[in-house]
Amino acid sequence: MSSNKIVLAFDVYGTLFDTSSVINTVRKFVQDDQTAKSVVSSWRTFQLEYTWRLNSMGLYESFDEVTRKALINAFGAQGIKLENPQIEELMASYTDLTCFPDAIAAIKAISSKEGITALVFSNGTEKSVGKILDGSPLQQYSNILKRPLVVADSVRKFKPAPEIYQHLLKEADLEKTPEKCWVVSGNPFDVVGARKSGLNSVWVDRSGTGWIDQLGEPTKVIRSLEELSAIFTEA
Repeated sequence: MSSNKIVLAFDVYGTLFDTSSVINTVRKFVQDDQTAKSVVSSWRTFQLEYTWRLNSMGLYESFDEVTRKALINAFGAQGIKLENPQIEELMASYTDLTCFPDAIAAIKAISSKEGITALVFSNGTEKSVGKILDGSPLQQYSNILKRPLVVADSVRKFKPAPEIYQHLLKEADLEKTPEKCWVVSGNPFDVVGARKSGLNSVWVDRSGTGWIDQLGEPTKVIRSLEELSAIFTEA
């Protein structure tokens, strides 16, 4: 991959795909909608917390296994013990997430730009992330979202560990020019991790809350992925 190009590395969970879309499956196993929303929120919270704890302890489990354990924790916090078939159905919903509409528009816009290469950069496993992409509207842009996927399994570290960003730079052939690699993410920890490793970053602030994280700042902030293309009009 030419180091003369700008590389956009797209996060998956919470950036291209909506993790809260699992709520339709979660509703089948709880009594009311408020409980369903609480489970969905805590599932994601425990999922991320587990990755950070594993990083801190110098341990690694695949993101699929982390997601499974976080799922059991989230339901357990509501006093619900899941049976194996229920766990499998809920886990399947995590490989069938809804693609954000602005993600489709953004990848389409990038496809017409010269000098920009796009990659998928995720904590997820290659198998699960590949399944999400292949079953989504983004599949039609597989020539733009280049493979192989850049995933945590390759380095056995999760974001925001420096090792995973160094792995991204190696895959993008930008180890000597990290500023040409832009991580595009809706997750503040990912944005800050990229910046601390010398990459640029774009934070997708869909909720419009503004940047409040105190450990660093993104290079750019956008409200929608549809605004991404304008940042690189001179690329």
